[in-house]
Amino acid sequence: MTPLADEVDLTLGLMTLRPSTCELVHPGGVETIEPQVMRVLLALARQPGRVLSRDAIVDQAWDGRAVSEDAINRVLSRLRRLSSATGAFHLSTIRKVGYRLDPVAPEPGALQNGADGGPQIAAAAVRRRMGWLVGVLALVVILSAGGGLLAARLMPPSAAPAPAGSLEGPSLSLSLTAPNPADAPVAVAFERQMRETLSHMQGLRLVTTNAGSSASPDLSLEGVVSQGDGQPVIELILSDGHSGVRIWSARFDGRATDDPTAQERAVSAAARYLAVRLGDGLAGQAAAREPADPEAERLVAKARRSYAQSNEARHRREWPLSMRLAQAADADAARALALEPTSAGALMV
Repeated sequence: MTPLADEVDLTLGLMTLRPSTCELVHPGGVETIEPQVMRVLLALARQPGRVLSRDAIVDQAWDGRAVSEDAINRVLSRLRRLSSATGAFHLSTIRKVGYRLDPVAPEPGALQNGADGGPQIAAAAVRRRMGWLVGVLALVVILSAGGGLLAARLMPPSAAPAPAGSLEGPSLSLSLTAPNPADAPVAVAFERQMRETLSHMQGLRLVTTNAGSSASPDLSLEGVVSQGDGQPVIELILSDGHSGVRIWSARFDGRATDDPTAQERAVSAAARYLAVRLGDGLAGQAAAREPADPEAERLVAKARRSYAQSNEARHRREWPLSMRLAQAADADAARALALEPTSAGALMV
């Protein structure tokens, strides 16, 4: 199997695949995807319109290695979400036969791309950094309207716009700290950036908690900012303000990539999760991850530990151990999804 770094770019319809950087470029921007998802996408895109069996996909994307059905299903599920998010291709399931990728052709008269992706792709690359935050704000606007209730909730053109945060909704306190005083300026700048983004979310009220206050916020977002090799490392925890139960958590390491930055990735992820949670509530559905299945939560935590240990083993070049741990994490995530199909934690794993 050719390493992704040595694969040539592939342009198909509205999209260009860049295997060396694991990027899918489309008219709306650039999506960075996981290496295994890129391998499967390449296998399907090289034969557009043709049905590939699961065995053929395994042969081409996994080099014929033994792989669990759950691992294949998760990659295909991520491709379906990518298809829906970008609109650059369609993924069809042919029952008991296989899967087919159909590219979306450019509309007549649309700007033509050159061999290197042309003006549209170049512009998309320029928009990449700002696209994270702009995309989050667009998602916030849509979900604050209540998903399918968007048409009913949109403000008439003649009505004056409501002030940001004026809709009734849960209150959220934000607290970001830096254990090392030298990192305090980074934490202060990051908190300012986070507050600026969250303050524009309809249905969310940012509050300041005082030591003498008896009222607790509905949600509490806490973070720790530190430095690793000169790059920020950010850990976020979103908790229920009344019970203290952890709802969501994530870690963003600036050493992994600097485009977008760890701060931008952290703001984007927190805003996306809160937008989904608020959107579900306004649509009359249970908020994201409520109620959470305790066994599913245990499996998600176990899967995260296994993945972390797998990465450590991979850095030590202990390949067999790394693969076993990654497979164990996949299996635990699959069991968690079987218990709770909408588990955000399991889907992220």
